Amino acid sequence: MLYPPVPLSTLIGLTLDEITGMELYSGAIDFTSTDGREFLLWHDQNCCERVEIVDIEGDPDDLIGAPIIVAEEVSSDDYPVPDHVKQPTDSSHTWTFYRFATRKGWVVLRWLGQSNGYYSESVSFIERNVPDRRTADELKGTPLEGSTYTHKPKEER
Repeated sequence: MLYPPVPLSTLIGLTLDEITGMELYSGAIDFTSTDGREFLLWHDQNCCERVEIVDIEGDPDDLIGAPIIVAEEVSSDDYPVPDHVKQPTDSSHTWTFYRFATRKGWVVLRWLGQSNGYYSESVSFIERNVPDRRTADELKGTPLEGSTYTHKPKEER
């Protein structure tokens, strides 16, 4: 089942109860709010690219138990790739920065996407319990085009 992308700002005003996957070199982060909504920040990996978290600033625990007051995304390809994560065959890269805040503190995530220039280097944000009813033709040109990602509710995992 496909899920439609939602703006990251959807998190503003929600109180998170659980976050999993917010760690270095992860390619997916699960967010669960206190009202039971589930979100996923992720990249649907293909054969010839790599998209992952390469830096985390702040304490992810600061995002639990207090309303989210900032949730924003910025992308750029202006910054160089550090040698310790550079892939020798990749000719293209995209940095995507995510900033989250509650009254308890800030967390900044730095995702790095690298590819040969043909594959996607983007990160998607979806709400899991809202199925995407768009057809494959309607998904052309979106980050979910060709996606095979499916998710089972927590009780089925």
